[in-house]
Amino acid sequence: MLYVDPEVIAGAVADIDPAARAFEFHDPVLADPRVVARVARLLSTIADPGSEAALLALVGDILRRQTGQGLGTRSLASIAAARGRIDDDPAAAVSLAELARTAGVTRFQLLRAFARETGLTPHAYQVQRRIDLVRRLIARRMPLAEAASTAGFADQSHMTRAFVRRYGLTPGAYAAARV
Repeated sequence: MLYVDPEVIAGAVADIDPAARAFEFHDPVLADPRVVARVARLLSTIADPGSEAALLALVGDILRRQTGQGLGTRSLASIAAARGRIDDDPAAAVSLAELARTAGVTRFQLLRAFARETGLTPHAYQVQRRIDLVRRLIARRMPLAEAASTAGFADQSHMTRAFVRRYGLTPGAYAAARV
């Protein structure tokens, strides 16, 4: 079960479909496997910056399900600007709203187009760029805690989890192998 403030849903709906005036969920229970997967993703990231993207994707799927039409986004050359913003400074804290402004689109349009172009959400893309930065910092023999901080991770354990997911070994093992 998921309870979301109606104002948050209204903001997401307006971002996805600016022409929508009001929105109500028609079905109190949804058995759509895609929606179920989106809810599970949202619940798993609820305290993570990626939860905003997960909520937009969930609302988009529900809107599509209820209206029976796609909410497709136009192909955006401006996604390169958002991607460049992350690439230029992966350690910077950048919100989905800021990236959308950089690209000149709504958050939902950015999320869809970015994922279509890169295969990742903007947050997941930023984490990968941060891990690439950590790898370079470790290669320069920077201490692990300092590398985590410099790359924009909350702490060393957060960096370690992401590093292991990407490379299959801990940053310490990577550092030891580089000696």
